[in-house]
Amino acid sequence: MANLYEVMRNGKDIGKFTSAQLRKMAAQGELLRDDSIRKFDSGSKWNKAGRVKSFNFPNKEQETIQTELEDNLDASSAHSNQIVEEDDLSSVMNRSGDAVTDLKEALSFINRETLPDKLLLLIQENEEILYTTRPSIIALIFKLVISAVIGIAMVLLVVMAGGISAIALLPLLIILGVYLLAIYIGWKNTYYVITKGRTIAMQGVFNVSVKIIINENIQIISINTGLVDRWLGLNTIKFSTAAHGGGIGVMSAGSIILRNVIVSDVVPHYAKTA
Repeated sequence: MANLYEVMRNGKDIGKFTSAQLRKMAAQGELLRDDSIRKFDSGSKWNKAGRVKSFNFPNKEQETIQTELEDNLDASSAHSNQIVEEDDLSSVMNRSGDAVTDLKEALSFINRETLPDKLLLLIQENEEILYTTRPSIIALIFKLVISAVIGIAMVLLVVMAGGISAIALLPLLIILGVYLLAIYIGWKNTYYVITKGRTIAMQGVFNVSVKIIINENIQIISINTGLVDRWLGLNTIKFSTAAHGGGIGVMSAGSIILRNVIVSDVVPHYAKTA
């Protein structure tokens, strides 16, 4: 389980969140500067959210935020506090070193409230979401650029070959535009969700489908890194259950493939679902 932090507002507990969730909440105005935060079940000192440097509040001041925290030194020590300057939530929350924050998670985290209705209907209100992401936006940009370059090059070859009018060229450009739009829509409609008990993948361009597998049924995790993935620092991960085929609907046995993701962000969650 990822490190959790509890949040208090006006003396009331408002929930427990991961560091990535807290960053997202701060950026969206759902976390207040005066909210108090500490590592869950640690008994450590409460700290104001506004003192955490890594929180990007909507109207955050540009000056460096420094936080003074009590350390574990003896009362007789000449240094009874320490200035924390690292842009690292776990350093601010816990000085013991056991809180390891995955900073990359903040870039790929998608808040429950931002998930499409089609997915929310399949996720129970009390179902614990461990991780959600789309395929990397870097991969999307790469596909759009490469497709556009190849498409334009083909159009130019046709023009250089001669015998084509400007009116005849327009349909080719429209086809290229539609193809690029389809790539974007396909990315926009793709979500991967890992909960405590299930893995959910939604994808499609015009016909959007959802597939679900039960985490405890996963027998094989296959990791593939192609030439482009290796260059972009991404992976394709396939989760296979004990049987393939059969079953009915989205709960059928088989496999789920997560494309253009970071393996170190995804696979560790499957050691925490038991």
